[in-house]
Amino acid sequence: SRASGAETAAPVGTTLEWYSIMTVTTTRAAAHEPAEQPKDEIGASEFIRKYPSYDGRGIIVGVFDTGVDPGAPGLQTTSDGKPKMIDLVDCTGSGDVDTSKETELEADGTLKGLSGRSLTVPAEWPDRAAGTKYRLGLKRAFELYPRPLVARVKAERRRRHDETQRAVAEEERRKAALGPLPTAEGEAGRKGAELAARVSALDACGKAYEDGGPVYDVLTYKDESGVWRVCVDTSERGALGEAALLAPFRVEGKYGTLDAADAASGAETLCNFAVEVAADGARTTLCVDAGSHGTHVAGIIGAHFPDAPELNGIAPGCQIVGFKIGDTRLDGMETGTALVRALGAAIERGVHIINLSFGEYAKVDDIGRFTAAANLAVHKHGLLFVTSAGNNGPALSTGGAPGTSSCCIAVGAYCSSAMMGPQYSLRAKLADIQYTWSSRGPSYDGHLNVSVSAPGGAIAPVPNWTLQGRQLMNGTSMASPNACGGITLLLSALAARGERWSPASIRRAIETTALRTPNATGSAVEVWALGRGLLQVGAALSWLEEHGGHAHCDVRFELSATTHGCSTAAGAGARGVYLREPQHSSASEVGVDVFVRPRLHEEAPNAQRVSLDVGVTLQPSAPWLSCAPFLALTHGGKGFNLKVSPGQLPPGAHYAEVAGHDSSSPRRGPLFSLPVTVCKPHANLAAPHAPCHVAFERVAFSPGHIERRFVVPPRGATWATLTLRARGAPRSREPAGSVVYMYSLTQLLPQKHVGQSSETRRVTMGVPDEAQGAGAPATEYVSTVACVGGVTLEVAVAQWWMSLGETELDVRLDFFGLSPSVEQLTLDGRTLFSSLELHSFRRTSVEPEGSLKTLRRACRPLQAKLVPPARHRTAHA
Repeated sequence: SRASGAETAAPVGTTLEWYSIMTVTTTRAAAHEPAEQPKDEIGASEFIRKYPSYDGRGIIVGVFDTGVDPGAPGLQTTSDGKPKMIDLVDCTGSGDVDTSKETELEADGTLKGLSGRSLTVPAEWPDRAAGTKYRLGLKRAFELYPRPLVARVKAERRRRHDETQRAVAEEERRKAALGPLPTAEGEAGRKGAELAARVSALDACGKAYEDGGPVYDVLTYKDESGVWRVCVDTSERGALGEAALLAPFRVEGKYGTLDAADAASGAETLCNFAVEVAADGARTTLCVDAGSHGTHVAGIIGAHFPDAPELNGIAPGCQIVGFKIGDTRLDGMETGTALVRALGAAIERGVHIINLSFGEYAKVDDIGRFTAAANLAVHKHGLLFVTSAGNNGPALSTGGAPGTSSCCIAVGAYCSSAMMGPQYSLRAKLADIQYTWSSRGPSYDGHLNVSVSAPGGAIAPVPNWTLQGRQLMNGTSMASPNACGGITLLLSALAARGERWSPASIRRAIETTALRTPNATGSAVEVWALGRGLLQVGAALSWLEEHGGHAHCDVRFELSATTHGCSTAAGAGARGVYLREPQHSSASEVGVDVFVRPRLHEEAPNAQRVSLDVGVTLQPSAPWLSCAPFLALTHGGKGFNLKVSPGQLPPGAHYAEVAGHDSSSPRRGPLFSLPVTVCKPHANLAAPHAPCHVAFERVAFSPGHIERRFVVPPRGATWATLTLRARGAPRSREPAGSVVYMYSLTQLLPQKHVGQSSETRRVTMGVPDEAQGAGAPATEYVSTVACVGGVTLEVAVAQWWMSLGETELDVRLDFFGLSPSVEQLTLDGRTLFSSLELHSFRRTSVEPEGSLKTLRRACRPLQAKLVPPARHRTAHA
């Protein structure tokens, strides 16, 4: 699930991990800018100044990620002196060691490890519990190290090997040069041949060098107090006294380092690890992070720097449990099994709020094994689940799971003007903006997807093995922990006051009070990107103070919308209304049946269900929506009919919603909202006599500006050619040069996730100087993408958010198509030839070419034999 490089979309078929990396060199004495770790944007700094003790104290945050380095800067203590990290849990199995082999001490106090080494057990170790034995295991270091560390260690070991090898080889060459020739007679010739063979063997060994890495013996036993103890022989000499003797991290809070005590200066890995023991000692787990991502996320949430508070995370008083769900064997990609294990472990450890900065596309939203487990964790056990929205913008419907699930708070990535200088060293000051790559809603079934937004970049702690203290990363992976830290401040305030909360009340508070700020499209607010707005911690607490005790505050409301005549994911049982295809978006009116069902906690007394009776005022936010003004809602639920009038709308993407307010107290904000998205085509090329191309000329762009065009390809189209022609805008304030653009071509197809039916690329184009006059040639970019005829294609083009200057683009799409009469051509041996017909909606040049790939033979059996069933099966019958 790696999105490698700076802010790029991951290839189709991979899991998406939402971040990108830029390295920053820092010194301890340097002055730091507060925006390196942005807090002001969500009001966190002001909140802590006003309430110093509500800085996350009393709250446990679970970080579901690649693992957390307990030795990283800022992750040692909380603001009130407690341990920052209270447990490290490997849910992937990548650090598991089989320690089922039992053994006893020899008379001389040694053991024979599984590596064959003699292991010396120090006399000062705590004694074993009566009736127990030592358990032995073996683990290769390269199975534990993150991939970048493997590369560094291999390079260092190869350098040291080559130095030794080179010295020995040079000595043998010297001897061979001074010695007798191999062609000499008798003993001298044999000696010369031996010397020459040694040189050849050394050269061959150098070329065939392969490093398997360090191999560690693992010793596990239970001491007389009943605590499991683990020692990893990092010396690789059996000198266990030089290695750390550890208890499970949650017992003593201690960790070790996978370095020998006598490691050469500059060759240390600085790779920290913790241990856990399971299955009565038969399995020992060495918890090592699979990448720097998880430590960075933990630092954003709650890092504490006593001597440099401007570098603190959002909630420096919180405590953190690191759950490793990124498997080292899969280069940090998560697995469903690890995620489900992590949820169970989080509930067991009393975690209050979870951050998951991972995600991937899903063919069907809000369904699946992990979604069901997350729903249980949130709605039954009361955990808050914050996750990243995704880094696959700027097109619509690019959110990743589990952010598309209703139980999760999905966070979009926001960049303030204050962040741009300290983090990116931009020479020009730009307005606050949503990152170009931040994923947008709605989901396939019309759900808004993005809940709120938060700053999506930070210079935060990273693991020690990276050989740096902090690093800049950006992505919704960073926006999610920023919001998670802000919500942790809210929980800390409520916990300190002895007040209860629920996931429903917290979500309603942050969404109702979020700040709607212009983003990405000039002066407009793009709700699909921003969500309900930019998180505001202080305002959310004020809302909870005023409305937290309301009778319906803890009730969540599930919406189900059925669009008449729509059989897609946005048709029956959808969480919103999404009219994207021309048969609906171009209709004069579309009817939608909506059903609202209140949901209480499963253990709530039935008397509460009986007493739930609320009058709801329904308020459409746009004139092209109409519905009844009132809904009498009880626990059994109630429905209403909505009329959507797309015929009133101009081409483009439009958003509105129907908000349901408690008629007795509308100031509390909406109890629920039904999102409605309509995408009207700019060109319907599937209409009779329509051309096979469409062009949009001199479309104006500025940093972060997005233009969307919706085109219905001709029926029968199978591919399209996109042509971009760039030029500088008249009176541009920036000199001519190169400009970075990002484009997405997206269709929503049944049973396919958006990654399988879209193309997103970032391109750099030279922009000619307008001062050269009309004769200045425009630069051109051409790309071809597969498409399906008759299905709305979104063409989203954006100027990269930090690419300066005003520009203009000509955008042109040409559609082509070839449809074979059969999908697979077979040459039958009984016929001389097979025919294939190609159909196209336009004149197309074709150069057929084929090759025989598979030979299939029909085999006739030579004999047949009837065999009666087995005796026990006959008797059973």
